[in-house]
Amino acid sequence: MQRTRADFENYRKRVEAEKQSAHQMGQTKSVMKLLPVIDTIERAFC
Repeated sequence: MQRTRADFENYRKRVEAEKQSAHQMGQTKSVMKLLPVIDTIERAFC
């Protein structure tokens, strides 16, 4: 029973880490898509 609990806890931690990684990857991709737009706006107003 103790091993089952430990396995489940490890699974839970792994899923949480994967979720955070996916969230961060999504943020990175969003920012990368916005950079050319921001660059163009900066050039237009500077």
